Amino acid sequence: MKLRLALATLLIAFFTVTLFGQATVASANHNVLNAVSAPITGPVSQFATSITGKVTLRYLGWFRGINNNDRIKPAPNVTIEARNIYTNEKFVTTTDVNGNYILNAKSGSYLVSAKQNKVNFVPGVKFVKLPEGKTKSNVNFQGLTR
Repeated sequence: MKLRLALATLLIAFFTVTLFGQATVASANHNVLNAVSAPITGPVSQFATSITGKVTLRYLGWFRGINNNDRIKPAPNVTIEARNIYTNEKFVTTTDVNGNYILNAKSGSYLVSAKQNKVNFVPGVKFVKLPEGKTKSNVNFQGLTR
């Protein structure tokens, strides 16, 4: 009986720490002697990692008298989406007026895509492995439009 009671107390303490992130010290007769609430230590920030890049638009078609380089412009207000391939968790941001973006996310493996109405982006999706505390730079996209 005492073994079952001790095992039950141990299981309750384990699940309390696992589910609620707190440790509780209890006596064998179920009276709480000293309740100690101590958070489980973890990363300093949930979003200590980020993905950055630039999105441009390339205008297709023939333009007489226009330099080829003038057909590539920054793409403002493009939606950038990163979806974790294991948890399906999604992080979203938009580009600024210069086509730059910073997407804060947790560490993990992501499929990153750029989206805007009537624009096809190359590549359509990029795979990004994001280590803890690091920034993955130059995740760039180019939109093709008329």
